[in-house]
Amino acid sequence: MGLFLFGFPAAFAGSAPAPLVQASPAVQATSSPAPLSPEEVLSLRREFGRAQVTEFAALKHQQSLEIRELQASQAARRRTFETTEREARRRYFDSNREGPKRREYVQQLMERRRGLAGILSDEMSRRKKEHASAREALQFDQSQKRKEFLESLSRGVRPAQDLWPRS
Repeated sequence: MGLFLFGFPAAFAGSAPAPLVQASPAVQATSSPAPLSPEEVLSLRREFGRAQVTEFAALKHQQSLEIRELQASQAARRRTFETTEREARRRYFDSNREGPKRREYVQQLMERRRGLAGILSDEMSRRKKEHASAREALQFDQSQKRKEFLESLSRGVRPAQDLWPRS
């Protein structure tokens, strides 16, 4: 049938045959499992540790941005609540001039404020708990992967790619 170049018969290669490409040393090292040198082991350990620290820092940064965004949205909700309540209070006070009715309205207003504050506080605490559980899950996952990574290095084998932290 002919010479195969990269899995294609030579007849399909075109008029000028493509030059054979020599695999790079990095590809050759991974295709034939050669034991890792002590320098490579040390380099991989450092790089893996840095990658895990970076992954955790990225999660914390993302979570802090989410908290800031939540704080901004809650502040906007408070402002909206206060402006609508201020307008409603003025309308109510214009139509009701007696003290007992006004006191009752103000007490109801304070209850609505406390209700809103409770909702916003619960929302913030729930989000912070979710963030804490996500950080704990990441730390657990990282410790398991670190253990597998170090076991591979101790055997002198290049660790699997799926052990590396996500970007």
